[in-house]
Formats: sequence, structure tokens, C-alpha cells
Amino acid sequence: GDIRYIAMQVSGLEALQGASLTDSGNREGLIMHRDIANGRDITLAKVRRTHPNISFPRNPDDDTLAALGYARIHPTPRPSGDVVTQGQPEQREDGKWYQTWKVRDFTAEEQAERLDQAKTQQRRQIEDALAAAIAEGLPYTMPDGTDDVIQMRVEDRQNLLGLAVEARDLQAVGETGAVQELRALSNTRYPMTPGEMIAATDAALAHFKTLMARSWDRKDAIAAVVLEDYPSAQEAIAAVEAVGWAKRESALHS
Repeated sequence: GDIRYIAMQVSGLEALQGASLTDSGNREGLIMHRDIANGRDITLAKVRRTHPNISFPRNPDDDTLAALGYARIHPTPRPSGDVVTQGQPEQREDGKWYQTWKVRDFTAEEQAERLDQAKTQQRRQIEDALAAAIAEGLPYTMPDGTDDVIQMRVEDRQNLLGLAVEARDLQAVGETGAVQELRALSNTRYPMTPGEMIAATDAALAHFKTLMARSWDRKDAIAAVVLEDYPSAQEAIAAVEAVGWAKRESALHS
């Protein structure tokens, strides 16, 4: 059958673009027709229920519908624009009824809200990336030459701080033996001298500080994006979305 549009005649809401549907029996409840006498739009299924004694074909033609006071609403291309809503169908010179559209720009409030939503989403992505980077830990070559990973979760950082304090206390009293142990991601325990433990824990905690600084840097770049600095809200949003864990330059115009 002919391709029909999906009715989304909801006043004040932005019209959504979806795939068109053919006028088939199992989806006919979504197809809109004009009830000319009452000035309203109804589905073909409603037309059938209104006239239970009439046997309609699966795809009734325009003449059949017109004889009962109805007209098929023919789809028109959806225009581009910030907010696109469907208007009231109109009858044109050929006597047929057509879908109409209303287009407007975003209001200042809508632009600000869309930018705030983009910022919230991008900050969430930065936080997720930070959590993932912390969970990966720090690749580290242990004193015996083995490559392993120092874990850096919350409980791991607490343990590292304790080991670092202990190592400095041992070093202060002249201890040089491998009297401490560090358990790495492989679940291997590595004996370490106080000096080696200090080096390992310092590296891990410095890596954590670097990751945190990177997160703060990205969040600051997101916060720095304001509508006044961009020709349009969409370009401001694009600048926010460009601030990923791997880069931040776009939002700072650098």
C-alpha cells in the first residue's frame, strides 16, 4: 500500500522522526485520517469502529473514505529546525488533506537546558573513565624484574599508604632488608626493602594523583563552555562532547 506517516499529533512536543509504515491491517491503528465534519484526526481503526456495518477493504481508497466524510492525510517532508511540531492538517487545491509542520528555534531557556544536560552526561563519562583507569592499576616492574600491576582501588590505596608509612619508619631506623611485601594484581607477593617499597608506593600514589588531576582538568574544561562563546547552542554542545578522557582541547579553543 501507500506509505503513510505515523501520527504524533501531540501539541507542544517536538515531532519525532520514525520509520514510515505501510497501510497494513496489523498497524492500521496508527494511520491518521481527517474526520471532516468534526474537524479532528482519527485512525482508520476508529473509522472502522464508527461504521461497524460497513465492510472496508484493507486499504480503502480516497473515494471510499470521502463518501463517509473522511479523508486520508497525506504525509509531507519533515522540515529541519530546532523544534519541529506537527500542525493541523490542511486541505489544498487538489482537494486532498496534507500533513503540516511548525518550526521554531530553541528558546534561551531550552538552549541552556540542553547545554546543561550535555555537561552532565559528559561529566558522567569522565567519571566512568576515571573509575576504569583506577581499576586498571599501575603497570610496574617489581624489584625482581617481573612486570606486574599495582592495584589502586580504594582499599588498595589505603594499604599502599600504610606500607609507605611503615617503610619510612623502617628506613628511619636503618632497616635495609627485604622485610616488607607488596601483593600485586597477579596475587603474587613481592618481597621489598623499605627503599623499594617507598619507590613502589610513591609511583602508585603519584599515578593516582595524575589520574585525579586529569579528571579535574576535563571537568573544568566542560564547565568553561558557555553559550555566549559559541555561534549556536549546538556548537557549544559539540565543544562539551569533544572533551573526552583522552582530550580536552576543543572546549578550550586551543
